[in-house]
Amino acid sequence: MSYDVFLVAAHLKEKDHEKARLVARRLRSMRMRVWFDAKAEDDVFDAREARAIERSDAMLVLWSKNAVESNFVRGAAAQGYSRARDDEEDYLFLQAALDDVVPYDPYSADDLHDLSGFTTRTNTEGWFAIVEALEKYQGRRDLKEWLLIAAKDKDAQDAWRAAHPEDRLAVKGTPPGQKKAAAPPARAPASPAPAKEEARPVPSP
Repeated sequence: MSYDVFLVAAHLKEKDHEKARLVARRLRSMRMRVWFDAKAEDDVFDAREARAIERSDAMLVLWSKNAVESNFVRGAAAQGYSRARDDEEDYLFLQAALDDVVPYDPYSADDLHDLSGFTTRTNTEGWFAIVEALEKYQGRRDLKEWLLIAAKDKDAQDAWRAAHPEDRLAVKGTPPGQKKAAAPPARAPASPAPAKEEARPVPSP
């Protein structure tokens, strides 16, 4: 399976984990395929994650004071940064800050989008910048407009979809990266009930 975004965070720390879950949920709501291990139990960057990075189109690192000390974050960020540096057209490397952290070199030289105020009810300019970078890379447009539509405003949502008929949000069907539910096996046609034998008169002796 391929991914639009490989999401990196200090997932063993509660505050970082919750913010990463929110980011993943918001990206998926725009029908992006996101790698994020919400059930990780260790801080190890292993071969499984390295393979997932190679199957992704972009990486988003959520830096924090916890993240700069995380073995997983350091390992994943190094691979994503190296891949983007080798071929900027083939891989998108994005960074965000969850607090006032300044990541170490070489990451400190790149753009760092502020997500410190990003919540379930509040978008931030840093969040919009991340979405705009991803939409440009994916060949999409006007996702910021979509994000500003109220969840209950179905008319505005329908109007946006009508104006963007080729966008993933407008295409009906199974969202990218999700498997369709298997159809239940067809039942064999019921066998016809055996015909009842007619009672025959017993001949008299």
